Amino acid sequence: MRRRLIRLLWAALVIGIAATAHAKSPEEWYLDANDRMKNGDTTGAIELYKKALRGRRKFFMANYNLGVAYTKLGKYADAVSSYLAALKIKPKDENARHNLAVSYVKLGKLDRAIAEFHRLVRLKPSAEVYRYLGSLEARRKRYRQGLASLDKALKLEPKSAATFLHKGLIYVEMKRLDDAIDALIRCAEANPKNHLCFYNLGLVYRQKNNTSQEIIAFERALEAKPDFSEAYVQLAAAYMRGGQGSKAKPMFEKLVKKNPNAFYALLSLANLYARQNQPKAALTYYNIVLGIRPKMAEVWYNKGVMHGLLKEHDEEERAYLKCIALSPRNHQAYYNLAVLYSKKKLVDKEIAALMKVLRLKPRFTSAHFNLALAWEKKDRAKAVQYWKRYLRLATKKPDEPSRYVDEAKRRLEWLKTHQ
Repeated sequence: MRRRLIRLLWAALVIGIAATAHAKSPEEWYLDANDRMKNGDTTGAIELYKKALRGRRKFFMANYNLGVAYTKLGKYADAVSSYLAALKIKPKDENARHNLAVSYVKLGKLDRAIAEFHRLVRLKPSAEVYRYLGSLEARRKRYRQGLASLDKALKLEPKSAATFLHKGLIYVEMKRLDDAIDALIRCAEANPKNHLCFYNLGLVYRQKNNTSQEIIAFERALEAKPDFSEAYVQLAAAYMRGGQGSKAKPMFEKLVKKNPNAFYALLSLANLYARQNQPKAALTYYNIVLGIRPKMAEVWYNKGVMHGLLKEHDEEERAYLKCIALSPRNHQAYYNLAVLYSKKKLVDKEIAALMKVLRLKPRFTSAHFNLALAWEKKDRAKAVQYWKRYLRLATKKPDEPSRYVDEAKRRLEWLKTHQ
């Protein structure tokens, strides 16, 4: 009995020694975790970093790399916890502080991010951190503080295209367009291959209604990055606004060929054909556009105009009514509908449409003129009333065509003598 007990104790001792011999140290778990990270197994690495930390809580690199792993998986709240733990061990570590600040940005906690970047810049001033501060202050609409941070960045890197780009974007937000242009030009001078400098410069020139410079800027953006699709679309639109439809058309057609549902390109082609007085071609594209977005009131309106040019009056009426259903305050749709009813000799409908126009736009002289003409067929007293209203408004409108004013006076005099 005694011999057996000794054997059992010996066996237990051997098992314990074997288990101890195979137990891994925190450093070994850490190295295994690093291998998992290198092989793309981020989830597996996280579990191993945790095992390393269970054996050694104040393991800086395990906390730091755990934060990196969480960041790769987009788990920014967990990353924050890991970076904070790392900074408790090494409060002056720049990388941990930087990653913590960026994680706060990802979580939308901008004020905390700004505070961390300020701590970081006190540790080691850098243009990159000042740029972060500039852009974050701008997102908080603290534009002056943002510009001050970017000026500090420029003292450290005087020819930084990225910093000039950030300054330009802040000036745009502040509506200081001339300053924005100056900053973006300096951005392009610092790095002629930075497509974003030219692209944003084009957008600013658009706000300034300087189409020629806008075109040049978007062309330069495409030279810097030929596959920059946003610049391609904007350049085509600029050509169109600049009256260079022959250049815009093949660009939009190329976009549609690449993507048959390229909405903006389809709409632009429709409008281009409409401007060129090609209603059938315009309708082809307007119909495709409405197949994608059927609730665009302005497209239904343009469709009505095109049907009118083709004398397809039933379709014209349907398009205007659809436009009005989607946009009840579109006075021009009511007005065009009234003109259509006049052609169809539907006087009551014409009057109703014109009355609606005047409820929406009481000083619309053309509506008063046409309503007076319509009332002549139904009620001369009301016709007199609207001719007088038209003349009162027309005398206050210097650009009102004199032939309409003369016609109104003639008709008013005739009605007064024939009532």
